[in-house]
Amino acid sequence: MEKRGQSHFYDNNFIVFGHRGVPNLLQENTMESFMKAIELNFTGIELDVVETKDQKLIIHHDLFMKTRDGSKNICDIYHRELVKQKPRTPSLKQVLSSIGHKTNINIEIKHQKDREDSVVKETIRQLKKYSLIDNIVISSFNSRIIKKIKEEDDRFATALIIGKTSFWSDLLATKLWKNLKIDAIHINHKITSSKIIKKARRRNLKVLCYTVNDKKTFVKIKKLGVDGIFTDNPEILHVSRDQGDQKS
Repeated sequence: MEKRGQSHFYDNNFIVFGHRGVPNLLQENTMESFMKAIELNFTGIELDVVETKDQKLIIHHDLFMKTRDGSKNICDIYHRELVKQKPRTPSLKQVLSSIGHKTNINIEIKHQKDREDSVVKETIRQLKKYSLIDNIVISSFNSRIIKKIKEEDDRFATALIIGKTSFWSDLLATKLWKNLKIDAIHINHKITSSKIIKKARRRNLKVLCYTVNDKKTFVKIKKLGVDGIFTDNPEILHVSRDQGDQKS
């Protein structure tokens, strides 16, 4: 299979993702929130994908959902039931078909036990259906999901998400990047360091930080030389533009 082309948005200027849309203004992970991010000229949007009981891919951050009967795992809820109770919850198909060619999209695939194969294959199938490659990055905290993406079609850019534990960031910096064939790391801003960024640069990897919601943090992270950020706050987008960062 072909490697991703040089036209990918990762290769452009500083990236500012609307984290689940623009949740400071509108409900996260909804079409309204995604459309607002496009209107405000964010570089792209970030969204979360999980699978329902009948293998429908929906946009939802948590692996469970509050229902009239309490909290239930989404993998135990049929799509039609979910839509009845949460009608503003879009499907991946709905997002890709309506705004897939209007912005860049970071698809974070959540880890649902024993569902990695079906979620990865269906995600890739839908992206290909709508001819979406160069404006897409697929990310996950789960390294097996990232590896499966590349095995399925290595034209898609991938990013491993690194959380709060610095042990994992050090380990990934030295041992796992090459094996996973990732294009980037998306790292918690609280553990981002010049050391990690230097190691990423040596491996030609992009470094994006989450979730940067205030100017002080933005200035600090930007000075370290990261390639982009995720934010809930549209004011951070304005700060970025004021500093001369160009929209990709």
